[in-house]
Amino acid sequence: QMNVQLRMTRHTYNQIRVDLSRPHPFAGERVGFLFAKHGLADGDTILVLPASYQVIPDDQYIDDPKVGAKINSIAIRNAMQRSMDNGESVFHVHMHEHLGRPAFSRLDRRELFFLIQSFQNVSPKLPHGAMVLSYDDTAALIWLPNEEKPVSVAKITVVGYPVTFHGEGYV
Repeated sequence: QMNVQLRMTRHTYNQIRVDLSRPHPFAGERVGFLFAKHGLADGDTILVLPASYQVIPDDQYIDDPKVGAKINSIAIRNAMQRSMDNGESVFHVHMHEHLGRPAFSRLDRRELFFLIQSFQNVSPKLPHGAMVLSYDDTAALIWLPNEEKPVSVAKITVVGYPVTFHGEGYV
């Protein structure tokens, strides 16, 4: 099995936290997209390097009280187009408002499966994924090319002062 590590700048990480913390007029939470390049760090380690974060505009959310946040096809299509145009992996990002290690809910996993399939359809040679933040931690899943099931990102490093580590086995 591949070992997957993600490294992002403190600036990008802070940008994500600020965006996801903003209230929305009707959605219970915010979501965004993180775009990344990737490469092989050594024989069995995929290194994911986020390049930028995309805020989802308020008018691209759908009012659906059954879920924390639902975005429309324009938001998804824009992410798909950017992935194709720039050869970038796409990560869906959202936050769970609690302390401690976040986990993807059953609903998250079901909906992410369909979303990731959309990204795999337009950029099948790239890994795509999802990241969930809590108040003090972060977890991520990644779907490798030609794979239906995700793997956990083993290590998430936020580079910049202070350097922080998240992921499997990190607190």
